[in-house]
Amino acid sequence: KARYGEVPLGDEGGYSPKLGSLEAPFELLVEATKGESPEIKFAIDSAASEFWKEDRYQVLGQSLSAQELLNLYIELTKKFPLISIEDPFAEDDLASFEEIVAKLGQGIDIVGDDLTTTNPERIKEMIIRKSANAVIIKPDQIGTMTEVYGAVKLAQAAGWKVIISHRSGDTPDAFIADLAVGVGADGIKAGSPNPPERRAKYERLIEI
Repeated sequence: KARYGEVPLGDEGGYSPKLGSLEAPFELLVEATKGESPEIKFAIDSAASEFWKEDRYQVLGQSLSAQELLNLYIELTKKFPLISIEDPFAEDDLASFEEIVAKLGQGIDIVGDDLTTTNPERIKEMIIRKSANAVIIKPDQIGTMTEVYGAVKLAQAAGWKVIISHRSGDTPDAFIADLAVGVGADGIKAGSPNPPERRAKYERLIEI
């Protein structure tokens, strides 16, 4: 508040100040976690399909090519403890997904969400293409638990990391915590622990 006045919350409960550069959020996080455990790392969800317009990526007033955006990600991983990038490119920009996996995939999770949509057939295709090395699993994105388990098994068999995730506009239902533990997921994505519908997932994990 001292720096930015009233700061709005994003739809997943996190603080969302208006910042002027891509580095600024990471710098705030570094400052906020200074003195905390060195195990704290950063993960981002670029949701790049949202800023893909006319075959270019529109970022903070700049119009970037896929190669320029890739270079930007590479620079961020050098400057900050960034270990995971979700949907770094638009869902149909498969060549760029393949390139970022080739360039960063040894140390960084390149996570498919819009890319893979919890769909076993889509995941199978992306495994063959090496377009990611991790996947978001959202039960209500595909519709049946049979398909969810199929998607998880495919990803795990390929050596991909599995992250069980909430959706925007969530409810207090905490089932994804049980699912994450039950399938041996590598992570859970449940948003900020501020709103009660997000906190329910963390409380259920503690309970388990």
